Amino acid sequence: MPIECWRLQGFSDEQFHKAAATGLSDAQLNKMAGNAVTVPVISALGEKIKDIYWRSCRA
Repeated sequence: MPIECWRLQGFSDEQFHKAAATGLSDAQLNKMAGNAVTVPVISALGEKIKDIYWRSCRA
């Protein structure tokens, strides 16, 4: 189901339902989710980079 793909990418159900309401096919909804950047992963990477940067500045 496309909604599961959207959830894995970090989107809310509300965001999925808004996109689905436009009449897109399941294939298009899956493609949209697959082309998205996974926000929780990018956020975690950013935090890790920030931590490493601040530790290197203090050394």
